[in-house]
Amino acid sequence: MSLDVQKKQNLKKRILCLHGYCQSGEILQKKTGAFRKILRDCEFIYITAPNKNESISSITGEDVYMWWETPENEYFTTCSHYVGIDNSLEFIKQVFKTQGPFDGILGFSQGGVFASILCGYLGKSDSGISFQFALIFSAFASSVKQFIELYGNIPPTLPTLHAFGSREKDTIVDPDDSKKLASYFPKDSTTVYEHKGGHYIPTTSESKQVYKNWIDPLLKAK
Repeated sequence: MSLDVQKKQNLKKRILCLHGYCQSGEILQKKTGAFRKILRDCEFIYITAPNKNESISSITGEDVYMWWETPENEYFTTCSHYVGIDNSLEFIKQVFKTQGPFDGILGFSQGGVFASILCGYLGKSDSGISFQFALIFSAFASSVKQFIELYGNIPPTLPTLHAFGSREKDTIVDPDDSKKLASYFPKDSTTVYEHKGGHYIPTTSESKQVYKNWIDPLLKAK
């Protein structure tokens, strides 16, 4: 690798990517190829959650993972606690320690909820978690008391982009739940983008412009 190429790579913003429920880092990476082309000046680091969903993996024949499981007989957007979240928090702290630093994080669906929780950890000096911006796609507000309280620690100047689909197209997460999550973030540094698609990261000409308008100032910042 030439010195010029190495210098150019070192200037790229490093974004840690958190996949959705019953996905993996590899699956999310495959699904976001077009998105990465839009944000060419960023380096995307994909990781896989530590909790394997054995039942779904056995059915699909593909190993899939989750940041937590919803307790039995509870609904994922209103549940009282998360099964396996402690394991994920310890795992993510090690990721920041061994693979960081990261300039930003990106989370999709359950990974977007986890990203929102990590934004709250930025207010805890001993967490070992540090980043300067967050992109949150197709996510919903945590219903767990300790994490709702943690939202109060989100730094007031943290730039976040909350993108989600329409009620007609996204049959998994209601846009009202995504708006509720965005409402926990400081208004002056939060951008909300409701697109016309479903439960995915859109790459239309409209969304491309939204992403570039949002991230260009961050790319220029030192």
